[in-house]
Amino acid sequence: MLSKKLSNLLYELSKNSRQSTKKIGKLLRISQQSASYLILSALKNKTILNYHTLIDPARFGLTNILVMYNYTNFDSKKINEIQKAMKDNDYITIIEEASLGADMLVQFTVPNLSLFNKENQELLYKFRKDLKLVSIYPIIVKHLYTRKYLRPQKEDVSWILSGDRDVMQFNEKQKALMKELNRDGKISLLQLAKNMKTDTKTVARIKKNLENRNVIRQYSIVINHKKLGIKREKILIQLNSDEKKETDRFISFCKFHKNILTAIKLIGDYEIILTVEKFGEKDVLSELRKEFHIAKYKLIKVENILKSETVPRAVLE
Repeated sequence: MLSKKLSNLLYELSKNSRQSTKKIGKLLRISQQSASYLILSALKNKTILNYHTLIDPARFGLTNILVMYNYTNFDSKKINEIQKAMKDNDYITIIEEASLGADMLVQFTVPNLSLFNKENQELLYKFRKDLKLVSIYPIIVKHLYTRKYLRPQKEDVSWILSGDRDVMQFNEKQKALMKELNRDGKISLLQLAKNMKTDTKTVARIKKNLENRNVIRQYSIVINHKKLGIKREKILIQLNSDEKKETDRFISFCKFHKNILTAIKLIGDYEIILTVEKFGEKDVLSELRKEFHIAKYKLIKVENILKSETVPRAVLE
């Protein structure tokens, strides 16, 4: 079980990883030095894998597609080769290695379905003896919530990615800023200014503008859930109702559930996929089935997060 200090720290950094150590110390009721030490220790022992910035892909006119694959060849060298090919693909923004239900959950972020089809088919052809397509789900919208299980409290905080958003045009400085934050969500304003060859006042103004326009939605962290003894699951859900009010009620329920991190609306034979994190044996799926009429479901256990980004690097060039 996590210590209270570490649990609270991970909660605060998941909510906003760009908070100052002074503010985090105040929130955790410890000194700034203690907060700084906790963060450095978490990074050193890989409790925190990396910082990342959530940029809304819809503002670039991009579409998210969730694809599930199974291995047909379990040779470790071949699996490493497949994973490297996926990590190196700029249009693949999220990779999760799983067990029970699928071997790989992969998110493509692309300007159109034609490019997705090309990238997916090339991957399948390259590893035609080693990789099998399980399912494809275009993503409608993503609802993201705080890790309330780390610091249980009722909190009306959420972020929305994708969905029906106006496409925006960005200038070189805006793209340069997002490129740096996409690479390192914790980078300082001073280092940003140095890398962008401008002053910190300009950097702060551009950053604030992108946040206010809901282009940059959140600064968070990727945690090593396996090392921390946290069970991470994906639950695919098809509700036994096609009424919008029932789907809205389900999403609202997820928003306040302490173990649900994301609720993503899909197109396909399942309409929603949830990300769940928990300690112990708490059965979130059983709880959902008692509360809602669920026509069918599928449970996937996530073992490792191999890549976590929101937009391809190419769109920020």
